[in-house]
Amino acid sequence: MGKIASLIMLSQYQQAIQVQNNCLKTNIKKSVLMCFQGTFLAQQFQFNEAMICYNDAIQSDPNYVDAYYNKANLCFRLLQYEDAINYFDKVIELDPYDADAYNNKGQALEQLNKYEQAFICFEKAIQYDPNDALAHYNKGCSLFKTQNYLDAIICYNKALQLNPTWLLPYVGKGDSLQALNQIKEAIITLKLAIRCNRVPLYINQNIKQLKNSC
Repeated sequence: MGKIASLIMLSQYQQAIQVQNNCLKTNIKKSVLMCFQGTFLAQQFQFNEAMICYNDAIQSDPNYVDAYYNKANLCFRLLQYEDAINYFDKVIELDPYDADAYNNKGQALEQLNKYEQAFICFEKAIQYDPNDALAHYNKGCSLFKTQNYLDAIICYNKALQLNPTWLLPYVGKGDSLQALNQIKEAIITLKLAIRCNRVPLYINQNIKQLKNSC
């Protein structure tokens, strides 16, 4: 299976298909192979075909976690958030300690403006993977959306502690400080963000606007 995954990563889809077809002649589980096929079909933007593969994988093995997880992520990508949540729930049912499933479910809930429920999911994700910077950042975003700016800043700081060069937590922290009318602190935070690579133009524009508001 490592060869198939490597070919997918290299976008060598035809070779991966050939390897998969060869594997079908062996004892490798059909569910695993169909799940891999769904992955590289999704990467080629063949979403309907990818969904069929995930469904076949689940039909072949109703307890195959990866198939539900990939199907959930594909639903999220297609903006089918309710369906995504249902499949992430299935992942959690099969693997109650899957931090990524909680994190992704939380993001789907946020898209439906269900921030309190999303917050609970991010809490769970952090419980099972305390060093996941993304979960801390997402938790901060859910707190920001519910106007809990001080708590949001704590989450953004934790995300930056785990990943000091990540731009988004700086932006979230700056927005939270601005919401608290702590303009000078917001400017300092956004200036720190400039240290990150490929800083978008709007960061510098935000700094100028904040300076003008002082």
